[in-house]
Amino acid sequence: WLVKKLSISYSFNHSLQDNRQVGRQFADQSVSVNSGRVGYALNNRVSLNVDLSNERSTNRETGRIDRSTRLGPGFNWQFTNHLGVAANLSNTIAGDAANTSQSRNTEFDSQLTYRVSRGNEGLKKVSAQFFLRYANHYSHFLNRPFVVDTLGKNQTLTANFSLTFF
Repeated sequence: WLVKKLSISYSFNHSLQDNRQVGRQFADQSVSVNSGRVGYALNNRVSLNVDLSNERSTNRETGRIDRSTRLGPGFNWQFTNHLGVAANLSNTIAGDAANTSQSRNTEFDSQLTYRVSRGNEGLKKVSAQFFLRYANHYSHFLNRPFVVDTLGKNQTLTANFSLTFF
């Protein structure tokens, strides 16, 4: 839905994997996902958004239930017609109902983009884009039965230049 400067979206997905292999007829997997997004344009150059999702996965053979929840705010700011910046933060927490495993992932990324184009039709149109992106990822995973406790951290800086002729 879009009402003036406010946008709202919601989606629901349910899937069922029906295993018919002899001896594993009950090894079925059921997954339900609810997700939503709210965005607000402060003006024609700046917009804010937040995503929220919740997933539940059930293994019918083992009775295991896994859950995951994600929250992710972000913004876009178009300084000029050619120059803009975007940033997003997300946090995902997951675990099973028996509390044997859990994980947490936090990600931050930001991007600076510069675009330019010349010409307006056919083979005379040429456009170029340059972007610089920084990403920071943190993850922690804990599995109690197998005594696994891992921590991961990763940072990347990416530069890209593209030229398009059409």
